[in-house]
Amino acid sequence: MPTLIKIYYFIQISYYLEGLYTELFAAPQKKLITAILMLVHHMVTIILVLGSYMTRNQDCGVVIMFLHDINDIFIDFSKLLYAVREHNGKIRPHFKMAYTIGAFSLPVTWVISRLYYFPLNGIYRASLLPESYTILTLLHILLQLIMVMNVIWSVWMCIFYYQVINGKEVADPMSADTNKKSN
Repeated sequence: MPTLIKIYYFIQISYYLEGLYTELFAAPQKKLITAILMLVHHMVTIILVLGSYMTRNQDCGVVIMFLHDINDIFIDFSKLLYAVREHNGKIRPHFKMAYTIGAFSLPVTWVISRLYYFPLNGIYRASLLPESYTILTLLHILLQLIMVMNVIWSVWMCIFYYQVINGKEVADPMSADTNKKSN
């Protein structure tokens, strides 16, 4: 396995272990279903990353990780811009515009990477691997579970964007208080 791929795997494992720790001990108040879904997501992803590394199926592992990582850029960038858009009680217009662009880029990349390429390239590609390891059956099941979570998050995202388009100011849809009233 090339050194750069090993480094990428190490970074991924570090990221998801930190995410698991954050969900368990340091996360802000979240809805119960969201907290459970995020815990399952982090645990499943850790197993998938380690499993693809142990079975030397890094081709599938890298494709699947990339297809999910590309969305994290837009998610985290939008959250950052949303957090800093206000200064002294006033919304800074340039941050609001950047936030809006970032926030509406997310569903585009989400549909392309997680709902189109992930099942057609990631899951399908993994299903073509020879069953040389018994763990591969578990990995296939876990890939399907990730797909189910992607669909659940897609529904939540549709609800969030529907509320935004209809003029409701909403907080992070994964936080406990998502029904913030607009002024």
